[in-house]
Amino acid sequence: MKRNDTTVFVILHYVTVQNTISEVEHIFKDLNGCKKIIIVDNGSPNNSGKILATKYKLNPFVQVILNSQNEGFAKGMNLGYKNARAFKPEFIVLLNNDIEFTQKNFLNLIEESYEENKFAILGPDIIVPETNVHQNPKQKRAYTVNEVRKINSQNKKILRLPPLFFNLRAQIKQVKKIRKIVRLFRKQNIKYEKKVLKNVVLHGSFLVFSKKFIEIKSSVFDPNTFFYFETEILDKNVREMGLLSVYDPRIKVLHHQSSSTKATFKNLVQRQRFQVENMIKSTTVFLNKFEGTNK
Repeated sequence: MKRNDTTVFVILHYVTVQNTISEVEHIFKDLNGCKKIIIVDNGSPNNSGKILATKYKLNPFVQVILNSQNEGFAKGMNLGYKNARAFKPEFIVLLNNDIEFTQKNFLNLIEESYEENKFAILGPDIIVPETNVHQNPKQKRAYTVNEVRKINSQNKKILRLPPLFFNLRAQIKQVKKIRKIVRLFRKQNIKYEKKVLKNVVLHGSFLVFSKKFIEIKSSVFDPNTFFYFETEILDKNVREMGLLSVYDPRIKVLHHQSSSTKATFKNLVQRQRFQVENMIKSTTVFLNKFEGTNK
């Protein structure tokens, strides 16, 4: 398969149109190198996908795909990846629409890391500037079946709570989250991994796929998940294929977390229920796939 030096960026869009427009402009303006962008609108109910399609209709470097309904993170990203793969690029980057690049030579750094590590998937140092949290790696080793079974069971118990207790839990969790953010923000030096790590679970807000992955895989995520735990399942699949995932802290991006989920669920309790229900669904997919493997 003949390749070129183009990198294709895949942005999954839902509702927050200005974020996506800003992301596209940011990629073209602030990054060196040959780039194409694919935007996948996941059935936005506010017609923002059509706005994007009209805006970029005459731009040969931007492709907008309109889904008729919200198919979730996994299927939406898989669709974008499939279309990106048709360009036979050197790298495919899947990213949220709230990512900020801080290195103009980002693509050069990706290439250098590939030459050193021959990775299939790479995750950079992802920093949440509002909290100073470093989101990569999510975990240094693969999740075990027992760990996932426990997560699944805990969320099922939460979902069975009476409405009053479920609502109270959501409020308490939000207060704890705010307090945690305040504590983190006050710290000057947040501990994070400062060296390259291999075979780790990466954060799904930003993933780089090399030709080692692109040439053999027609999709990225398990399509049976809607939201949450996609990279944990991906990590297990990558290990089974004998491919390498790498965390490289020399490459950095900012993740502002102005998420579409927050925009969709203004109600805190509804958002919590969405998270719990989809965590149950995704961990069930994990268990159905790996529970009998003793891995």
